[in-house]
Amino acid sequence: IADCNEAALHLLRGGHEDLQGTAIELLVAAQDRLTMDEHVTRAALGETLRFEHSGLRRDGSRFDAVTTTLPITVDGQTVGVYAAMVDVSEQRAAQAALSSALQDVQSRNRELQDFAFVASHDLQEPLRKVQAFGDRLRSHLGDRLDTDGSDYIERMRSAAARMQALINDLLA
Repeated sequence: IADCNEAALHLLRGGHEDLQGTAIELLVAAQDRLTMDEHVTRAALGETLRFEHSGLRRDGSRFDAVTTTLPITVDGQTVGVYAAMVDVSEQRAAQAALSSALQDVQSRNRELQDFAFVASHDLQEPLRKVQAFGDRLRSHLGDRLDTDGSDYIERMRSAAARMQALINDLLA
């Protein structure tokens, strides 16, 4: 590191004297050092690259980071590499919380669907009985029923049909 700005000093919890002369690879977790080295090398050859990794502060604490490496060119010649490291720990935590909440909502939706299925099945059984007995009454007593009796059976069958439609709509 030849130089760094105040944001880098704050992010890495170090001073100019701590960071100047330090290999940038030492500011990432061990498992990400080869990737950082490759990106710095490729930036020195003219590429701009971005990658996610685990950052390592001077005090040893870690953070989720995204680093962009790009060449510094003067008069068409690469003279250095600029690295911009950003702490994305809060975004990752928010993303994890959102993912967890989404899984919870999906789980609750499955439970609700299961409940609706069981409830509709349980509601349909007595409804089928009402419809079946209404049909039996009409077929066995239809010619002996007066106008009011026929009207009552028809109302019962109509109400049962409406209830069946409501149950189907609830399930849908």
